[in-house]
Amino acid sequence: MLETRDSRRLFKQFQNGGLDFIKSLAEKKATESEVLDFKLAKNADGQLETEDKANLAKALSGFSNTRGGLLVWGVYCAEDKNGEDCVQSFKPIANVAAFKSAVTSSICQLTAPAVQGVETVCILEKEHATAGYLILHVPASAILIESVFKKCKGFYERAGTSFVEMTGNRLVQKAKHRPLSKVLVPYMRALAIYSAILIVLISGLFFGWKVGREAAYNDGFAAGKQAGLEEKQREATSEHRRGPQEK
Repeated sequence: MLETRDSRRLFKQFQNGGLDFIKSLAEKKATESEVLDFKLAKNADGQLETEDKANLAKALSGFSNTRGGLLVWGVYCAEDKNGEDCVQSFKPIANVAAFKSAVTSSICQLTAPAVQGVETVCILEKEHATAGYLILHVPASAILIESVFKKCKGFYERAGTSFVEMTGNRLVQKAKHRPLSKVLVPYMRALAIYSAILIVLISGLFFGWKVGREAAYNDGFAAGKQAGLEEKQREATSEHRRGPQEK
């Protein structure tokens, strides 16, 4: 039975079931849910097109702001003749490894802050070594995640089988239900890191200034001492020259 509430368990179902599990989705007339979304890749060669990036950005923001979820690429879901929205067919990505690489590289660029703990797995077609499906698991986040992609900027959540942009009031409600400690922890960690870096830089500058000052003092002291010795030598020489004449 397809898991419809726990995204972690659903991800394990895809991992353990492999290609047979994916192919069974059509027979079972599997449908999208609050934790499952199906998409087709626009480019079979593995590159992310604008629509792919928009789908990824919405999924990262929407799933993380709800209870987590899976984005499965390569499965076509639409209404059947009875008007039921379910899995109809499959269109594996020709170069799924390249597509996975492009997705992984884009994850940190499409949301603010970047979603942590995203997992991906490729499931290959038996007949083709490079073609297959990409399963992306987005965990729930303790802080609100915003999509910053130009085509779909905003805070999203998963509502039924769709990603919906949250209104201002909805954002306030979401924030109220998140423990302040969990909301602040990621920012406090970042603040601690930046503070440590700043302290190191300031310490380095102060140490460099102190060393430079001491070096300048030592150089000045040595120069003064040398000048004093030279002055004494000149005085001694002058007295030595005047001595016989005075006698």
